[in-house]
Amino acid sequence: MNNLINLNEKYSTTRFLTKKQPVIIKENKDQFESILFFPNEINRKGEGGLRKKGYFKKSQKNKPLISIVTIVYNGEEYLEKTIKSIINQTYSNLEYIIIDGGSSDKTIDIIKKYEGMIDYWISEKDKGISDAFNKGIMTCQGEIINLLNAGDTLINESILENNVIHFKHGINIASTLLNNNILKLNYSYYKFGMFLPHPSTFILSKVYKEIGLYSIKYKYAMDYEFFLRAIKYNITFDKNSTITTIMDDPGQSSALFKCWIEELKAKKQVLHNYYLIFSIYKIVKQIVYSRFSKFLK
Repeated sequence: MNNLINLNEKYSTTRFLTKKQPVIIKENKDQFESILFFPNEINRKGEGGLRKKGYFKKSQKNKPLISIVTIVYNGEEYLEKTIKSIINQTYSNLEYIIIDGGSSDKTIDIIKKYEGMIDYWISEKDKGISDAFNKGIMTCQGEIINLLNAGDTLINESILENNVIHFKHGINIASTLLNNNILKLNYSYYKFGMFLPHPSTFILSKVYKEIGLYSIKYKYAMDYEFFLRAIKYNITFDKNSTITTIMDDPGQSSALFKCWIEELKAKKQVLHNYYLIFSIYKIVKQIVYSRFSKFLK
């Protein structure tokens, strides 16, 4: 940890900094390319953070870099509590990114108030929630990524520090009501709802690289589709019995009854598409095995 800079010991996001800009290497198998900054846009309302001042972060020995992304749009009433729950964490190697959709209220003023504790923020019009998620993930440099919506908060200041043993083992973790310890997801979990809310999941960045980002096709069910896609790739999650996140959920997906209905329709369509594919796969597999089992033996 030599040559590391602590700008302010008080905050989790102002420690373990370096002036050395990381070199980003894109592997052929990667589904997207990571970036440090977005290209300039004419209609951008703002951009800033520690990176713009020449400070960067990376994983350290026994201190993997955790990246937290908050997306927001006109969130002046609830963004500040989310920011505070992150910058006041006791864990020392934490990266914080805010993606604002071009807010017209005082959201940008709140972001600028905490700019010295935010690694990177940008405010510009986007294509919706999925696009905002993806923009945040693309700029993450951490080994572990958490998407914490504006209004949501981490349950206490030591929650990341207490769970670092999970992160050091290089596994995805999820706070969930499911009983099994290792969550090898299957389609039956999703017949009756969403069992892995994304604000309580910590996903390895390499998982996103492997299976891709959130689909902008789904306005209200992008996380639902993502976890179904994770089944296809045999992604597993380690169950965390400790509650990690308080979901305030003042956002678009639950603000109106109409949105809720549209979300249910989207989830039903997503599940139908994936379950149909999965069912066909099982049938074909059974036929092949029954016909050729004696050769396989």
